[in-house]
Amino acid sequence: MKLTRLVAVLLLSGLVSCAGPAMGLAEPRFTALGSTGFPTPYAMEAVKAATYLVRTEKGSGTGVAIIDTGLSTLVLTAAHVVDHMKIGEECDLLGVTIQGGHRNLRASLVKIGDAENVDLALLSTIPGLDLLPIDPRLSRDLDTGTPVIAVGCPARIFPPVLSIGYTINSEGFYTFHSAGVWFGSSGGPLVSSDKLSLVGINVRIGSCPEGGPHSDRVLAMRIEFIRSFVKGFSDTN
Repeated sequence: MKLTRLVAVLLLSGLVSCAGPAMGLAEPRFTALGSTGFPTPYAMEAVKAATYLVRTEKGSGTGVAIIDTGLSTLVLTAAHVVDHMKIGEECDLLGVTIQGGHRNLRASLVKIGDAENVDLALLSTIPGLDLLPIDPRLSRDLDTGTPVIAVGCPARIFPPVLSIGYTINSEGFYTFHSAGVWFGSSGGPLVSSDKLSLVGINVRIGSCPEGGPHSDRVLAMRIEFIRSFVKGFSDTN
């Protein structure tokens, strides 16, 4: 019933199509619950404003702003989106403001993981005036069956699109969930549907070895590995 109500709210607000972790330090800055108990359309737009289309010479993916140091903004994406780049090389970021405008930024690669395991990369760019990063310190793993929202720019679709699903479980490097993602969504954020806190970074679609009902589950890098990956760039503990 709750998921059905959330779908109805998002459809009416035009934020989603039919196609379709450790305790936090404080309440997420995007928390703005409506009468339904779910985030308001404005809060959802704030999450979309933190999500970017990452464009490189060899393809595209999705990224999400997670830290504003005051001098630069750090944008997290999947390593396999930028694994052809060297540290210091630049790519383009295309974002949307809460007011509906567009922003174009240049970002440089500052850290990249092993895409086979830690499929994460970190980009640095000059912060936008209305940039609202999603703070990973406010996030935690979620219980199985918790509604979540995946945000991404599949096939270079812009502005970012949203899809709804449930967490399946968290194991090893990954949180598994059922929210729909498509090629180009890699690097996009997975957020909890109640407070829009960061749950993970979507990296690929995987299959259970035995098949079954979750053979099309989505793999997102878990929040604990995200915090470990960005440690040293800002105080995220």
